[in-house]
Amino acid sequence: MSAGNDNPALSLRRWHQAPSHGRRILVGPTINVVCYNVLAESLEDNTTANLDPQLAQFQYRKVLLEKELSGWDADVICLQEVEHYHDFWLPKMESCGYSGLYQKRGGDKLDGCALFWRSSSFQLLRYRRLGFNVSERFDRDNVALLAELQHVEASVPLIVATTHLLFNKRRGDIKLQQLAMTLRAVGDWLGSDSDSDSDAGGPPGPGPGPVGEAAG
Repeated sequence: MSAGNDNPALSLRRWHQAPSHGRRILVGPTINVVCYNVLAESLEDNTTANLDPQLAQFQYRKVLLEKELSGWDADVICLQEVEHYHDFWLPKMESCGYSGLYQKRGGDKLDGCALFWRSSSFQLLRYRRLGFNVSERFDRDNVALLAELQHVEASVPLIVATTHLLFNKRRGDIKLQQLAMTLRAVGDWLGSDSDSDSDAGGPPGPGPGPVGEAAG
């Protein structure tokens, strides 16, 4: 990966510039956040079933994903349906100057969510892993990953969350529950000090999951 916005893949899309309404409401440094569903191989029946099998393989797509993300030169990257975190994503992103966190889905699922941030721009204050399998009714293995970052120059805090809510048009109740849990976790942080969280981070489990405080 390399910095720059000369990625030919970006020109394949039609972009619409959001209106600024003549003023900037927020103060602080400009932060470029990118969010992508990278399509897990283990879910190919639902995601890449109509693609040429060779094109659907991660070994092929990872090259394109690397180029795509490189073109954005993002400060923060949120990814969903992430597999190959330890053998591809983390070493690749670390070599490009990013730090990261990962949250694998529960049960027999092989994918999860990942967060990366530019190490030279942000310090990790705390993180939280959410598991949405909390009852007999709300029993899906979707997850969310939250991180509170602090800009190293402006000392501006930033809460980032990435999640992949249930994809089922008939179960809007579950999707609403997952969204509500994520927003509640963000709201809890907005009303607390980052120094108040001291539990060690760990693997996801039933319920909200652990809160982690960054070392160092």
